[in-house]
Amino acid sequence: MGKLNFFTAIAAMTMVLVGCKPTPPWPLEETEQHIADYFTKDAAEPQQSVDSAKVFIDFSDGMVYAYTTNPDNAKMLEAITHKLIAPNITWYGLGGAKVYPLDFPSTQLYNKVTDSKSYSKEIMAPIEKTLAEITEGYSEALFITDFEEYTSDKKEQFENFEKEYFKKWLEKGNTIDFFITDYTETAKDRRKITKRLFFTVFSTSNNKLLNDIQYAFKDRGFNYTHFSLTTKFYSISNKYLSEKKGGIYYDEEGKDIVCVMDESRYVNGMKKGNKTYEYYPFQESWKNIVSNSQSLMEEGVPKPFTALFRNLFMNASNEDVYQLKKIRIKVSDVTEDFVFYSETQRTLENTPKLAQDAKGNSIFHPEENNPIALERYNQNGEILPEWIYTPKDIKPMKEIFALDTVIFRNSMTNSDKQAIEIAIKYHDNFDVSTLKDFKGLLRIEVVIADCEPNLSKLENLFSWESITTKGRTNTSLSEAIRNTLDKVNPKEEVIYTYFVQIVN
Repeated sequence: MGKLNFFTAIAAMTMVLVGCKPTPPWPLEETEQHIADYFTKDAAEPQQSVDSAKVFIDFSDGMVYAYTTNPDNAKMLEAITHKLIAPNITWYGLGGAKVYPLDFPSTQLYNKVTDSKSYSKEIMAPIEKTLAEITEGYSEALFITDFEEYTSDKKEQFENFEKEYFKKWLEKGNTIDFFITDYTETAKDRRKITKRLFFTVFSTSNNKLLNDIQYAFKDRGFNYTHFSLTTKFYSISNKYLSEKKGGIYYDEEGKDIVCVMDESRYVNGMKKGNKTYEYYPFQESWKNIVSNSQSLMEEGVPKPFTALFRNLFMNASNEDVYQLKKIRIKVSDVTEDFVFYSETQRTLENTPKLAQDAKGNSIFHPEENNPIALERYNQNGEILPEWIYTPKDIKPMKEIFALDTVIFRNSMTNSDKQAIEIAIKYHDNFDVSTLKDFKGLLRIEVVIADCEPNLSKLENLFSWESITTKGRTNTSLSEAIRNTLDKVNPKEEVIYTYFVQIVN
């Protein structure tokens, strides 16, 4: 089938989908943009962010110990004030059950935090109120606190109230980074209690505030533990021969003798939202692709064919929050949904010119001659219902492709999860007759089949001996993070997508 025939098929398919006359197919060179738009509709867009940031500092009674018993803590705050410069930074204090703008310059913070007169005589700092303000907004924020919450009756809270706020922030595609230090506070019964001070950074996708904080701390010898609360515990990279080659098979001379991909139209790792995809326009039929690859599996071939796609790598070595267990491959025929979505978007781009009749009603302008507008809008300029996008059934295609589990497991072990290779091979039960005449659009997705929250560090980092109740541990923060990890577990998340199409 020639290139134009494929798009003739698209036009015919559109006619079947919407029950009206076929429309002219879009130009061949627009296909990559249609793929990009189609992918984007399913990709989670990062939370909107703003340039300004907010800093909240806990000035409740007892917090002075954080800076006087561990001088590094005050120096860390001082380093932050040198880096975070107005007017894009707004500073707030917490104490006496209130959140209030600081009425002194940030340059005076070092002296203020080490002066006991700066602290409220009340123990109540509105931790929950501050978390709500941060996570409901769009600004990046730094929250410096011990995360001890007291109610108006001055009772220490042991509930994991933070989890809903942490969950809300992470589900927007954001991250929360804790820089954790120790200090000592003296209880009323004279016990010396080891407490935690948390420099907590709420980051959006631009990570500006986090980068500023890390630079402020860099090479100063501060003693802290860094913990990143995120669902982005992995990163994806590739080791392709070149930007236009992709992850398919190339022989010893660098020639694509299996798929004969149209490299001029190949899309390499275009990022949309938090996901990444590639588009592979193959010029061989599936029948020939399978035949070509099988001939390269025979004994004696200098460079044997092992998988349809290789050299995609996942770094999952950061196991602070999750431990990767399994990956799986999901294959779907998305042709109908793709075509219909693309056509509905084309409809939106071709709004009709309107005029008004004698009664003031909207009607087609007499000079309107756009065939798409005339066909897909009614006389009042409203889109006909059949041209409004609603998802079509996606057709799963089983036993086509699968993860090469041998390569996956070996690279998991050999690279300490820093370079786990994701190779996609023919399924063990693959039957070429399933694909030999297929000319639609395949979506091949790499999915996290299983990952487990790493709970081993939580108690040590995020719990502390109660200052008010002897013999009791305050686990409000550790339990909040524990439950957050369970609620936002990225199991079944698609981490990479291949779109594959036969264009000949």
